[in-house]
Amino acid sequence: MRNILILALVLGFVHGTLIADGPPMDERGNVTVDFVTLTLTDKQIQQAGATRWIELTKEQKIKVKKAGGPADMRLLHVITHHYDDCTCGMPAYAVWNKEKSVDFPLTEDANDENMLSWSAVVKKIYRSTFFINLKGEIYKNNTLLDGQAVEAEVKKLEKGKTVVVDRPPFLSEEVIKKALAAEKMIRGFAEKRGLKVYPEKPNREE
Repeated sequence: MRNILILALVLGFVHGTLIADGPPMDERGNVTVDFVTLTLTDKQIQQAGATRWIELTKEQKIKVKKAGGPADMRLLHVITHHYDDCTCGMPAYAVWNKEKSVDFPLTEDANDENMLSWSAVVKKIYRSTFFINLKGEIYKNNTLLDGQAVEAEVKKLEKGKTVVVDRPPFLSEEVIKKALAAEKMIRGFAEKRGLKVYPEKPNREE
């Protein structure tokens, strides 16, 4: 019994540590530490939907710096409430939890990736990732794909690769409907080729 209790305490500590290493947000993407909200331009909304990165404007850089955040960042990584991994070693990021704005946690530090040029960071994006934007459109390598192009891109992937589907923030029922339809198509092509897909669950989890 004593050993079981000790094991439970250890597992509880590890679980708590893993959660603590994740982004400071709740299940809906509401940031739970001090943050600054950045209003997105139309160009940045397109960038976030296609790559999960945005180029910061001069005004946004000043706003972040005045709020106590890192200075002189060129780019900001964007995550959504779907993100469930640790943030260890990640570049400074903001949470995309509203259609036209992101919240930047002031606890985050910048790294070299935040200083890259736009073309350089696009080249670093994981090549097996398909991004879905708020309209249900699918992007890969910063390129908009139709169904035929999605199938062609999946066929290029080597056996053993995992296809990553990066969902947009589920801000409305319409967004959810379009995003899951796009995801279903990607999964269909991947499974036909015998490739694994992440996340494993194809259905809405919220």
